[in-house]
Amino acid sequence: AKYHPVTFYLLFCRKEKNKMKLTVALLASVALTASAFNTAPVAFNTAASTVGRTSVALEASKNKQKIASRTKWAESRGFGAEEAAEEVAAAAGRKKSISDLSEDELKGKKVLVRCDVNVPLDGKTITDDTRIRSSIPTIEYLKSKGAIVTVCSHLGRPKDGPEDKFSLGPCAARMGELLGQEVKLAPDCIGDDVAAIVAAAAEGDVIMLENTRFYKEETKNEPEFVEKLAAPFDLFVNDAFGT
Repeated sequence: AKYHPVTFYLLFCRKEKNKMKLTVALLASVALTASAFNTAPVAFNTAASTVGRTSVALEASKNKQKIASRTKWAESRGFGAEEAAEEVAAAAGRKKSISDLSEDELKGKKVLVRCDVNVPLDGKTITDDTRIRSSIPTIEYLKSKGAIVTVCSHLGRPKDGPEDKFSLGPCAARMGELLGQEVKLAPDCIGDDVAAIVAAAAEGDVIMLENTRFYKEETKNEPEFVEKLAAPFDLFVNDAFGT
């Protein structure tokens, strides 16, 4: 399937710690996108340091590999080689930090935030809430600007659809404790019920979608699934920078 360039956005994340690709998402219905953090490039004194020159060369090589990988993925979705390269470049140019957005751009907007709340559990008890805590500043910032925040994440490795032990219920409860307000857990991550909950939410509300990995389409990066996931929202923020 092909998608209009204005609504085309590719997001690639890689967890370097275990070399596992986390997410490749095509948000076909989100016209404006935002990244929770922008990491400033490291400055090297290339004139005086061999290490610096090597680091710059390695970084350039990594960037080239990333662009090639993203372009290949776009081609697999029906784009020609030149068109895919243009779309990848355009998507990179549309990425922003949330601090780049004014209150007018965030107030009243329905924002989908991709967090990493894949926390360790002992039954229904969270044994380490570090990843949930790490997303609180981003959520608080969006709330302070009048956004309606919805969090999505995966948890564990469900094998065949929903499993109660992998529900995000404990994560929603803990996030609510940290925020000092209710975080409503949606019964699903896509569908009419989710759309209705998001539509009824008020500025400053926080919702958590149920485990995205209850759908095999999530791990397969299927565009149709991502379209359904993105449908109720105006903005997307990537905050999935787990430890």
